[in-house]
Amino acid sequence: MNIHILTVPYDSGMYGVRMGAGPERLLACGLRERLVTSGHDVSVGEILAASAEVPSEVDTAASILTGLSYSVSSAVGDNRFPIVLAGSCYSAVGTVAGLSPPHPGVVWFDSHGDLNTPETTESGFMDGMAVSMLTGRCWRTILAKIPDFHPIPDEALFMLGIRDLDSPEIDVIERSNISVLSPERVRGDIVGVASLAKSMDRVYVHLDLDVLDPTEGRANALAAPNGLHADELYGLLQALRAQVDIAAIALTAYDPRCDPQGKVANVAIKAVEAVVG
Repeated sequence: MNIHILTVPYDSGMYGVRMGAGPERLLACGLRERLVTSGHDVSVGEILAASAEVPSEVDTAASILTGLSYSVSSAVGDNRFPIVLAGSCYSAVGTVAGLSPPHPGVVWFDSHGDLNTPETTESGFMDGMAVSMLTGRCWRTILAKIPDFHPIPDEALFMLGIRDLDSPEIDVIERSNISVLSPERVRGDIVGVASLAKSMDRVYVHLDLDVLDPTEGRANALAAPNGLHADELYGLLQALRAQVDIAAIALTAYDPRCDPQGKVANVAIKAVEAVVG
């Protein structure tokens, strides 16, 4: 397979810090070499925000998402499978935009809902709004400037491993058509859960690494207990690959400071291998 790895090394608009250091660490742990050894042709590129005299997170995010949309679209046009390594989950907006038209369905692995908005967030953490951005629930004016981005419908979103939700997010889920499956529901029927995506022609797989149970290693400081185990994650990805066309995968929210022994990095690389073979 021809593969193009795109790194997006930003966390909260800052380059190379916290989860923004994750993409470089995953490469340093041998992601590209493992894929090449398996027979894949692999190229690597980096997405950088346009420089600004007084940058804000919103401006930086818009610049990142624009560059990512163009780069994903270019990779697809060159018949290369995009693998996005990103600090922030809202990178999904740029990836999905680059896979248009039409938008793919989304299989979203995460411990959190990412369904806050500027009106409901208590932390102001923009990454906690990633799914709201993707589904058109917030930042609509800014996101309308991202090339080829159109919000995905709730019915095209499957969220797996979710277990850490606040009250506003629960309210959104109860009033939406988003499929949200807990780790218990997922592990009870891995093949059946994967088959839920069969109604979509192709999917984008978004893997926030804190979907993992912390006993597998801590992906970041926000990781919640009672998550998916590595073998369950591999099984889900393999079942998805067998049943649907996976258009791209992203690995996000990996903070190397929380994973000094590289346990999560190794799971991440094996997860990519489960998708590309």
